Amino acid sequence: MMHTIKEIENSLMPAIGIEGSSIKKAHIIEQMQHYGVPGCSIAVIDEGKIAWAKAYGNAKKGIPLTTESLFQTGSFSKSISALASLMLVHEGKLHLNKDINEQLRSWKFPETPYTLLSKVSLQHLLSHTSGCNIIAFDGYPHLSPLPSLKEILEGNTPAKNPPIRISAIPGSKISYSGGAYVVVQQLIEDATGLPFDSFIESRILKRLKMENSTFSDPIKNWASGHIDVDRILEGEFRRYPEKAASGLWSTPCDFSKFLIHLQNALLEKSHDPLIPKTLLDLMITPSIFPFGLGLVIDGEKENFEINHRGRTCGYTCGFVLFPYLKKGAVIMTNADNANLLISEIFRSIANVYNWPSQKIQIKQKTELKENILDAYLGKYVLHDRTSAATVFKENHSLFIKAESGTIYQLHAETTHRFFITENGFIITFLEKHGEMHELILTMQRGVEKRFQRISLYPEL
Repeated sequence: MMHTIKEIENSLMPAIGIEGSSIKKAHIIEQMQHYGVPGCSIAVIDEGKIAWAKAYGNAKKGIPLTTESLFQTGSFSKSISALASLMLVHEGKLHLNKDINEQLRSWKFPETPYTLLSKVSLQHLLSHTSGCNIIAFDGYPHLSPLPSLKEILEGNTPAKNPPIRISAIPGSKISYSGGAYVVVQQLIEDATGLPFDSFIESRILKRLKMENSTFSDPIKNWASGHIDVDRILEGEFRRYPEKAASGLWSTPCDFSKFLIHLQNALLEKSHDPLIPKTLLDLMITPSIFPFGLGLVIDGEKENFEINHRGRTCGYTCGFVLFPYLKKGAVIMTNADNANLLISEIFRSIANVYNWPSQKIQIKQKTELKENILDAYLGKYVLHDRTSAATVFKENHSLFIKAESGTIYQLHAETTHRFFITENGFIITFLEKHGEMHELILTMQRGVEKRFQRISLYPEL
């Protein structure tokens, strides 16, 4: 086992390797320092159980991280909230496909032109197809007053978000929404008469013996959230009253218990499944690819994969489970943006444990002439103008600069298709009337963003 762990620790790799070029492998501590990640905790699932767990770095300055240190898990919360909703469906207290306003008691969605065309259902909310606004929430510093659930739903002070509303036809498209899960939180409270966290802790966390997990503020043993490797968040973490969307605190070992329960229930090896297999099958079936109910779905047959990433201010986490292969892993960090590190660790685990995906890809690079590269230069914005990217050239190579300031080199796979080695993202340029018109950023199969070019020669 020690040999396996050391092999994983020493084999972190980029998402894509270029054919004919050597692939640099790095040590986990080296990459934590490179990405400014103070602490990282890992649990690996193999043969249907936790094979090993290990923590690296610090929970806070001078205090080492342990495998029992708690992390804010962000959107991991959605997976548990979806399971809780389905438990209530099984008990006849909620309905998956009925108008959500007929089930809500304390608050209801105001009618919009979109809800006149199609009513919002619980299945829409859980699968990110409701058309609900608000992707994510920013959290509240410790000294800030916390809004009530109704204040969040209505966007009233002290809530910092706009009102939660339907801004697209329910069921028509993917529209990732933390706001939808706040509605689910209200729905669960209305259906049970209990506070959301009390219901989840008694009905799910205790039954799965997740002793190191909570939807309340932790009272001990938490890893402090970091803006960068030397800067701890004021108050050590932010508070998220949007609990169904972002409120779970856990450890990799504890969250693995939840994943192993899903695995055993799918394999019909659980003696006490929380929901029947018919409902679990619905949970893992995409309404619109790649989103199931509270889960991201990929792969087929024995290579079927469940995954999700989670982020709050100061923390980044990720999990992968191959339930039919009985393999997977959970990674948690106390860093503001550790997605690239998490992906590199997953690739190393995938290589050692022979996962069917998450491995490094090898692509052939095409050399393009200077005048072809010039055609792609410009500033591109998302269709809703919420984000922008700049494509520029330097030393005969093409680069893309995100709005955050991060710069990646673009490597040509074909004339119009490029890839980024670090994260595996694919950039496709679309031509219209002889000029580049659009840039499509594909982050994973079924998840993409479309940017429109608004200027030809950007200032950096």
